[in-house]
Amino acid sequence: MEHPEYIYQSPHVYREEINQKDLLLTQNLMINQEEFSRKQLKKIKCKICKEILRFPIKKCSLCGGQACSYCFLEVLGERNKYQIQSGCILDEDQLQEHNLQNENIISIDAIQSYNKLSSLQRNQFSVLFILNQVKVRCPFGRQNDQLFENLKKQENGENEQHIQKIQKIKDEQNSYCAEILDYKDFYQHAKNCQYRILTCTKKNCGEFFLQSQREQHQKECNYQIIQCEFCKLENYRIFIKNHQKAKICHKECAHCQKDVGIWHYQQHVNQECEARKIQCKGCKEIFSVQEFQIHEQKCQEREYICECKMTVKKKNQESHKKSLECHNKSMENLNLQLQSYDNFQNQIQLKLKSFGREIGQVQKDQQYFFEKLKEKQDKVKEQLTSLEELDLEKPLLQSYYTHAKIQKKTVKPFINALVEQISFCDHSNTINVKSNQQNGKNTENQGQSINFLTSYKQLSQSIQNNPDFLSMMVISSTNKNCEQCQNFHYEYERLSQFADKFIKSFIIDCEQMWENNQHEREHFRICDPENLKNWPLINFYQPEKEVPNPYLQNDKKAIIPKEIKYQGELAAESILGHAYLLMPDFTWRVKNNEDFQELREDISIPVKVLYFQKEMSENDEIFLKGLASEFRLRADIAIIDENFKELQDFYEIFYYPELVIEKWNQQELKFERIKYNGGKKFESMRAFINRHALRQKKQIYFSEFQQKLSLEMKKLENIDQIKEIILNKQNSWDLIQIKRVGKQEQNERLLEHLKEKYETLFDYYELIIENEEQENQLKNELKIKNLPAIIVYPYKKSGILGFEVILGNDDYISVANKLFEYIQSSEQLVDQKYFQRFVKTAFQQNKSAVVWFYENNKQNSKYYQLLIHSLSNIKKFGKYLNFGKYLNPEKEELEKFEIDQLPFVIGLSGGLNNKQEKGQQQETKRLDFSKDFTFSNLYSYISDLAYVKQNQILEEQKVEEANSQEDFEKFCISQNKPCVIGFLSQIEKDKFELDLENLNKLRRHFIDQNYSWVWVDGICHSESLKQLKKQEQNLPFIIYYDNQKNRYKDFKEKDFTVQSMMYYLKQVEKNRKKKKFYTYLDDPLEMDVRDCKKINQEQKVRKYQEL
Repeated sequence: MEHPEYIYQSPHVYREEINQKDLLLTQNLMINQEEFSRKQLKKIKCKICKEILRFPIKKCSLCGGQACSYCFLEVLGERNKYQIQSGCILDEDQLQEHNLQNENIISIDAIQSYNKLSSLQRNQFSVLFILNQVKVRCPFGRQNDQLFENLKKQENGENEQHIQKIQKIKDEQNSYCAEILDYKDFYQHAKNCQYRILTCTKKNCGEFFLQSQREQHQKECNYQIIQCEFCKLENYRIFIKNHQKAKICHKECAHCQKDVGIWHYQQHVNQECEARKIQCKGCKEIFSVQEFQIHEQKCQEREYICECKMTVKKKNQESHKKSLECHNKSMENLNLQLQSYDNFQNQIQLKLKSFGREIGQVQKDQQYFFEKLKEKQDKVKEQLTSLEELDLEKPLLQSYYTHAKIQKKTVKPFINALVEQISFCDHSNTINVKSNQQNGKNTENQGQSINFLTSYKQLSQSIQNNPDFLSMMVISSTNKNCEQCQNFHYEYERLSQFADKFIKSFIIDCEQMWENNQHEREHFRICDPENLKNWPLINFYQPEKEVPNPYLQNDKKAIIPKEIKYQGELAAESILGHAYLLMPDFTWRVKNNEDFQELREDISIPVKVLYFQKEMSENDEIFLKGLASEFRLRADIAIIDENFKELQDFYEIFYYPELVIEKWNQQELKFERIKYNGGKKFESMRAFINRHALRQKKQIYFSEFQQKLSLEMKKLENIDQIKEIILNKQNSWDLIQIKRVGKQEQNERLLEHLKEKYETLFDYYELIIENEEQENQLKNELKIKNLPAIIVYPYKKSGILGFEVILGNDDYISVANKLFEYIQSSEQLVDQKYFQRFVKTAFQQNKSAVVWFYENNKQNSKYYQLLIHSLSNIKKFGKYLNFGKYLNPEKEELEKFEIDQLPFVIGLSGGLNNKQEKGQQQETKRLDFSKDFTFSNLYSYISDLAYVKQNQILEEQKVEEANSQEDFEKFCISQNKPCVIGFLSQIEKDKFELDLENLNKLRRHFIDQNYSWVWVDGICHSESLKQLKKQEQNLPFIIYYDNQKNRYKDFKEKDFTVQSMMYYLKQVEKNRKKKKFYTYLDDPLEMDVRDCKKINQEQKVRKYQEL
């Protein structure tokens, strides 16, 4: 029987100390067995384990047999395991009377003094005589690598992990001992061998390492208690590392003594600290920051680069410029530059020659195709002629057919052939006629399917609505006199159909714009009918690389980016090739680990799309650039370099192309991997990315529908704070966990379960009991017998005792059953008959309808009802939505509404828009709830519906014009609230529309404020301007008018942008109680009665005459 060198008592055998009982010295460890006889070898073997004796050695006084002391102990513990020869005192029958303490014991110390014994004594210790000559190998050697057999026999998953880790260390570091030892040194060496593997004793660590690496591991152990070198915090090493990376560790600046984050420390010390010292590179003197800025301009030792590209000190500047060396160097640089220009010119000439050859080949091909086309046309004419001849012969052939009935047998084959020919000719003629009719129809309608723009404002809005795409503008005309325009429209349709996902193309009807929008002619001089021969023209507009700020566009020139003119061939393929070169590239190029880490560090966009491809084609580049433009600010598109093998192995990429999404999990603070397994098509990949990308960012001008997202526990210190929460309680649910200080309570798992199911429905609080006095106070005032506990203060419930206790055996369904009675349903009951009436009533109230379908008899129905009831009771949703509930719908009703599972929510929006009149059919849009049925998803869905409806109402309710005193009193004075008045000018139509649009945008930002809004024609009502001490040159501007106290605050900024006016109104809100902040009027502000249309027309004529 083979035995391993170690007997492992447990998976944790690699500890600091080693016992002789853990070692089993097998015979195969001996290297000099041939020197001993079989009798000698038998004498040094244990009677029990049959291996070489281990100290201390036990010798039986009856039979003289010898054994390891540890084997004796095992025999005592397990009698039936070993069978010893009869007659021996170790026999099973005599084992109970055997006294081990009376037996002779030979310890390991005896072998040390063996040489001093007499010959008689040596005979008594003949075993020691043999053992003294034994040579053994180290138990950690390669040849006897049977260390893990005992662990493998134990069926334990933890053992397998240990075996794999230990074997990996041995294989990687070649950690095997080759020592040859005397038997007496065997145990001491085994204890201190540098190739012995230990495990770390630190809690949570358990790492394996060689005994020679013990000190190194102590320096690197993640669970060693260390002190942060910056903030002196003591904790585990791994915590200190993360703590420094998490941007919460600070260090005091050595210059200004300010606390600076260590991630920002070097930049602060080197660039930002005002107290730092700077050494001049020229004179090597040290100055403060302010002194250095002055010194740098005057320092004579400072070096600079001359025009000749030589480094010269400032004091030698004049003499160097006059020197021959500078002159020669400049001439040499000019010659090199001239030579590079010559090389560039030669390259251009070579390209022109190659282009000329290609053009010549194209012309030859064109001529060849024209000849082929002419041949086809001639053949078609011949066929038409033959068809006409057959039509003339058709009556004659029919008469032959009638006559041939008499002679069927002889004429039948001939007649059948003629009939088939006639039928074929008739059918072909019919097809050709239909084809010609269809072609003629398409020719007449060519260009009618194209949407033409007719104003500069339409173009600017179209480009602004697609800020991340390359835009293409075509200047053309629908005039039939422009033949080249009519021919190009076909190419434009081909181009727009193919590249619509990557390029946003717009076409302008120059003729209509020139006639109908005279004020816009300055933007498009090319649209002058005299330039008809130059049409069509193409311009590209390339978006900026940085994220644009719409509030920094202060004039009309900033509305459209710089144009790039196209001068190539007017063919779809040529235009597409040029557009590809101009397409913006918002992709990330990941070539190594540094690029990958930089991509993952920016979690402001938490979705990272990784695209793996071996050889990137031009179509791949277009596809990825288009995706990056479409999902800009929603997901980062990263192209992984084909040579980045480490990342391909990490994500297990075996087939190409491959798509992987990394999505940041804010709760667990790590990226989650989502692998794409669909088809390799553009639409499939785009749909997959769209499913996981951020939702399209909307420009919300108010904070009314923003959802609370925090699930963190707010800390409470005493019961008074609970009373304060109840006193100030609004429409919310409050969950409070009461726990003892420093203890992990059993209800922690229940709390996490409730957080997962109810999410942000509750406001979460945590009250920690620090002593018995505080615990008794809570029990008395809250009337709770057992603490710790979880309590919930229900919706709209007041009073310190108005709570429900959540027990440890509760789940989210039982909690819903407890809380359900505290909230009343605000939804209307809807059935199949009342459904249309419910929707119609909501539309008449200018609201959207939300109907949810559910079964009332299900186990978790009250949980779903609690979520919906909580949302329908929120007042801000009730302004714009009507809620209905459809109980226990039948199967036929579910099929009618196209519902596949319950619960289900649908949203219906409609009503009359600006273009419809009363009596017309209402346009209804349906939006289904398609995500998991959770509170946060429902909240987002309801918020979107409410936002869309509120936005629609705001679009319909524009800022009104006060054209008379009656209008001014109606829209401003009678409202009994502050009024924001915009004074505008209507002389320039485009500028007026832009200013009025900015005023409406400003109103959206302050929709929650109790303001009334009007605008006034400042040119027409000049008397009102005089009352405000303003002139026409000050237009446009706004004022904040308090009609109750007859005072106002004017807007003094020059630019009439939304951002500037927002800042102005925020300043008004901060200082509205300060009297010195306002300008007071002697008389109330009034609007004089005037004919504004006539006055504006006169002003336009006068301005035109001046020009």
